[in-house]
Amino acid sequence: MSEELKKVRNLTDADIETVCQIIDGWLSTWEDNLSWEGLVDLIKIRLGKTWTRQALYRHTRIKQAFKLKKKSLSLKTSAPASRYAHLPVDLRKAMEHIEKLESENRRLEAENNQFFQQFRRWAHNAEVKGISRDALNKPLQRIDRGGSRDE
Repeated sequence: MSEELKKVRNLTDADIETVCQIIDGWLSTWEDNLSWEGLVDLIKIRLGKTWTRQALYRHTRIKQAFKLKKKSLSLKTSAPASRYAHLPVDLRKAMEHIEKLESENRRLEAENNQFFQQFRRWAHNAEVKGISRDALNKPLQRIDRGGSRDE
């Protein structure tokens, strides 16, 4: 079997999170402009997996992370490497790490806001349909799959 990278059919939740983290850290190590093709290439390098631009774009979290990072990068006047060139290496790495964490924080805040909006929409629709809060807050039933696990 050849050493070629295989196309992976579906992205798992872990893959989506990793791709979002790669986007969050963009330009901390790469000075190229953020692009879907560049992201696909970097995913190949970092994860050893490949998905098409279209497959990545279908996932809302990845699409939103990409848009947020693209917007953030357009507001910056220079790449981190040139902005921090005058600093010692350890301080430069710390500044780049802080920049990545700030980017991740912005992305997570946007995702949280989307979930909040979705929750409000669901709560309203449940109320309109006459579903009570008690019914919505009822714990999930435990599924007994007939296993022999001791608990």
